[in-house]
Amino acid sequence: MSKNKENGFTLIELLVVISIISLLISILLPALKNARMAANQIKCSASLRQVGQTGASYINDYNGWVPPAYDAGTYWYEMLSDYVDDLRNRLKCTVAVTGAGNNTANYGWNQEFGRKFTSGWNPGPRIKIDALVHSHSMVVNAGEATSYSSTSTWHNYYIAKNQFYINFPHNGRTNVLFLDTHVQTAPRIEASGLPEEGGSNWVWALP
Repeated sequence: MSKNKENGFTLIELLVVISIISLLISILLPALKNARMAANQIKCSASLRQVGQTGASYINDYNGWVPPAYDAGTYWYEMLSDYVDDLRNRLKCTVAVTGAGNNTANYGWNQEFGRKFTSGWNPGPRIKIDALVHSHSMVVNAGEATSYSSTSTWHNYYIAKNQFYINFPHNGRTNVLFLDTHVQTAPRIEASGLPEEGGSNWVWALP
């Protein structure tokens, strides 16, 4: 009478299965990571576009005046709070690094739309949208920003024309909002080259 073979894996078979699983994991993990990063970029882009649409509502309601970045104690996102409650926290890129301090805003507004202190340096008066000399599809409205130094909280309202004030949280890329409310994603080399033309507003320029 023959002896029945016991069911189950041998040690070699088990090692082969483990090796195949490990190989599949090593192949799939980078793809899953890239997919998650792409999803985050799309989500942040959509939030930034909502910020642009909110700003467009403000411009329409205030006879063409573009919200300033800062006006004697009031930030741009506070001016837009009538359109979106708690805009700063609801419409933000959660993967972006916001710098030091207690402030959590990580979308920086174009300071050339106006930044007025009660004292000290002011970059210019507020701007009406019909006074802009460039196409609205070229004028930078806002972007994903970070603080320049460990103590600065300028990232609440300030996005500058160099890489120190621009955040690149999406695998070396950043989202930029334009005045016509479209959002463009750009790599570090392009976004860090945003120029200021004519001293009145920023325009998008690719190298």
